Amino acid sequence: DHIGGLDVLLDYGVDAVYSPRMSLFQLGKFSSARLALPRGWLSLFSPSSLFPGVSRNNQSLLIHLELSSWRFLFTGDMDEWVEIELINRHLIQPSHVLKLGHHGSRFSTSNELLLTVSPLFAWNSAGVHNSYHHPHPLVLNRLQNHHIPWLSTHQDGAILFRVSSSKVTIQSLGSYSVFSLNI
Repeated sequence: DHIGGLDVLLDYGVDAVYSPRMSLFQLGKFSSARLALPRGWLSLFSPSSLFPGVSRNNQSLLIHLELSSWRFLFTGDMDEWVEIELINRHLIQPSHVLKLGHHGSRFSTSNELLLTVSPLFAWNSAGVHNSYHHPHPLVLNRLQNHHIPWLSTHQDGAILFRVSSSKVTIQSLGSYSVFSLNI
């Protein structure tokens, strides 16, 4: 989360790091980027280009990942008001899989976001004994109200995604839950 694990990534030969606030490698400051992948695209957008001076959490990159015919959305730690602003500016697209905002905080993953994205599946990353007790029950209620199945690393362990052109298989390595999404 944030920049805490950067040194580990660098040990694996990372060529570029994208950040909404600073130039770390190759890119410099930016507002958006679209990177070609072998089977799709990775699109990055920095809300700080629209809202200068916002909190660090609200400077999180908005990331759309397209693999084969599947779309994944990552909203980082941005608050609900930023989600809604980005929706109103048509910068958030429908996606099959959604990573819950801010580890499942009650201030993120708004009803508006869920209606716009219309995900088939959601997940979050939070530690087992995280002091904020993420994901928040309000967010889980929102998911339930929208009939969106979900997994969380705090109770399901690592979550593995296998993506093919017609199917996404999502497996928790702790609880052994498996979800399959088909086009």
